[in-house]
Amino acid sequence: MSSKLVVAQDQFVADSLKMLLKTRDYNEYEIMQLLLDIAHFETSSKVSEEYSRKLIELANSKNNPKGLFDGYFQLGNSLRESGKWYESLDAFTKSLDFAKKLNKKNLEAITLLEVSQLYFLNNKYDTALFMSEEAIEKLRLVSDDSLSLSAAVLNTGYDYYTLGKYEKSYKHTLEASQLYQELNYSIGVSYALGNLGLVLSKLDSLTLAQGNLQEAINILKDLGDTYALTEFQTELASIHIVKGDFKTAEALLLESLAYAEEDRLQERIRDASLKLSQLYDSLDDHQKAYHHQCQYIAYRDSINNEANIRKIANLRAEYEIGQKQTELDLKHAEVELLTVQSRNHKLLLGGITIFVLLLLALIYAGLKVMKLKERLIRIARSRRKIVADQRDELQRLNETKDKFFSLISHDIRGPVNNFNGIAMLIQMHVEAQEWEEIEKVAKLQEKTAGELSSVLDNLLSWAMSQQGKIPFREEEIDLGQVANISLNMLSHNAIAKDIKMTERVEDLVKVRGDRNTISTIIRNLMSNALKFTDNGGQVDLRIDVEGEYGVIYISDTGIGISDEKIGELFGFTGERTRRGTSGEKGVGLGLNLVHEFVHLNKGKVEVDSEVGVGTTFKVYLPLA
Repeated sequence: MSSKLVVAQDQFVADSLKMLLKTRDYNEYEIMQLLLDIAHFETSSKVSEEYSRKLIELANSKNNPKGLFDGYFQLGNSLRESGKWYESLDAFTKSLDFAKKLNKKNLEAITLLEVSQLYFLNNKYDTALFMSEEAIEKLRLVSDDSLSLSAAVLNTGYDYYTLGKYEKSYKHTLEASQLYQELNYSIGVSYALGNLGLVLSKLDSLTLAQGNLQEAINILKDLGDTYALTEFQTELASIHIVKGDFKTAEALLLESLAYAEEDRLQERIRDASLKLSQLYDSLDDHQKAYHHQCQYIAYRDSINNEANIRKIANLRAEYEIGQKQTELDLKHAEVELLTVQSRNHKLLLGGITIFVLLLLALIYAGLKVMKLKERLIRIARSRRKIVADQRDELQRLNETKDKFFSLISHDIRGPVNNFNGIAMLIQMHVEAQEWEEIEKVAKLQEKTAGELSSVLDNLLSWAMSQQGKIPFREEEIDLGQVANISLNMLSHNAIAKDIKMTERVEDLVKVRGDRNTISTIIRNLMSNALKFTDNGGQVDLRIDVEGEYGVIYISDTGIGISDEKIGELFGFTGERTRRGTSGEKGVGLGLNLVHEFVHLNKGKVEVDSEVGVGTTFKVYLPLA
C-alpha cells in the first residue's frame, strides 16, 4: 500500500481561501502562501494550474526562489493530474533547479519523488526506482525530516512490491516500519506493517505475514482508515484460504468489499470480488460464485478499459432465451391442459393462437440477440483495427527513433570525448605554464561546446516536434526583425571564416506565424550556409513578397548540393551527416526541423543548387 500521508484536496478549503484572498490587502509573502494553498487544495486540475502560474508570476517578479520552487512544484502536480506528462516533467525539473539554488536537500528529494512517480506511471520503472533511491539518500542527510524519509522508503518498497521485486521490497518496508515506530506515528506504522504482510505473503512466510496484516488491520480500524484496510484484509483472507479457514476468509472478504463499495474503491472491489468468487466456487456455492465473478469482471473491465462485453452479452442472451423458453413451455402446458379438459374447439384455437404469438415473440427475441451479437462483433473488429493502427504507428515511431539515434550517436560522442582531451591538455599546459597554448585550447573548447550546443538544441526541438509539444502561438511577425536577430547571432561565425554576410535587412514584410519556429528556420538555414561556404565566400539573406506569401531567400557561394542529395534533404534516408568546409559537424537534424516548422507555419520550402557554385533556399510563409 502506497503511503497516503499527505493533505488531501478539499474544494471547501480552496473556495474559502479564494474568498479570504479578496477580503483585504496582504503583503507579497502572504499572497504567495494563499496562492500555493489554493492550488494545493483545489480539486480542479485546470484551476489548480491557473493559481500555480499566478504564484510563479508573482514570485518571479519578486525574485523569490522559494516561491518559484513552490509554484513549479504545484504546477507539476496539476499538469500530471491533467495527463500532461511532458509539461509536468518540465515543471518539476524547474522546481528541482530552485531547490538546488536554495540548497534544500529535502525539497530536492520530494521533487525527485514526484518525478519518479511520473516515470512509474509511464512504465519506465528502472528510471523511476533510480530517482526514488536518490531521493531517499538525500533525505538521509536531512536530520529534521524523518517523516518524509519514512514515507519515501515506504513508497519505494511498495513500488518494488508492485514490480515483483520482493526481496528489495522487504528491505525497504522493514526500514520504514522501524522509522515509523521510532516516530511513534500510528498510521505510518500500520501501513508499513500491512506492506510487510503483503511482501511476506509473496515470500511464502504465511504465519509472519498473517501476524503483520492482522496488527495493521487492528490499528487502521481504530484510526478509521478504510483505504488501506481493504487491501490488507483481502490479502489476509487469501492466507486463511490457503490454511483452510474458509469461514474467517469469507468474513474478511465481505467486510473488505463493504468498505471498498462505501468508498468507491474500484480496484479493491475488483480484488475482493475475485477472491470471493474463487472461495464460493471451492465451496460449491455456484450462485454466489457467479454473482461475485460477474462483479469482478465488470470492475476489471472498467479499470483496465478492456472489452469483455461480448462474453457477458452472450451469457445474458442465453439466459433470456432460456427464460423465454421456460415461459413458452409453461403456457404450452396450460393450453394442453385446457384442451384436454374442455375439448372445446374455441379454446383449442385460442391455445394455438397463444402458441403462435409466443413463437413470434421467441423469434423476435432471437433476432434481437443476433443483432446484438453482430453489433458486438463490429465493435470488436473496430477495436482490433484501432489496435493494429496503433501498432503500425508505434512501429513507425520506433523505426524513426532507431534511425535518429544512429544519426546522433557518433556526432554527440565526438564533442563529449573532445572535452576529456581538452581537460588533459589544459592540465598539461598549466603544469608547463604554456599560457599561449591554453588560449588556443580554450578556443578549441569554445568551438566544441558550440557544436554540442547546436546538436542538443536541434535534438530538443526535433523531439518536442515529434511529440506534438512544440509551443505554437500564431501572431503577426515582422520578417526583417526576426531575420536581423539571426544575422546578429551568426555574425561571429561569418567573421571566423572571413565570409561576407548580409549585415541587416531593411525591407518591411509581415507574415502570420509562430515567432520561435520561424526564427529556428532562419537560424538553421543561415548556419548551414556558413558551414558549407569556403573562407572568403559570401552568404546573403533577403526577404520579398510573391503573391500571398512573404519569401525568405538565403543564398551562398558554397560547395552546393547534387540533385540526388536534394531529394534526400528533408528525411532520414541516405547519408545525413556532412562536415563543413572548416570541419564543422552536425547530425542532419537542422533541415528536418526546417521542413517540419515550415509546414507547421502553413508554408513551403524550395531549394536551388549547383555543385561548386552555391545554394539558394526559398521559404514561403503566408502574409499577415
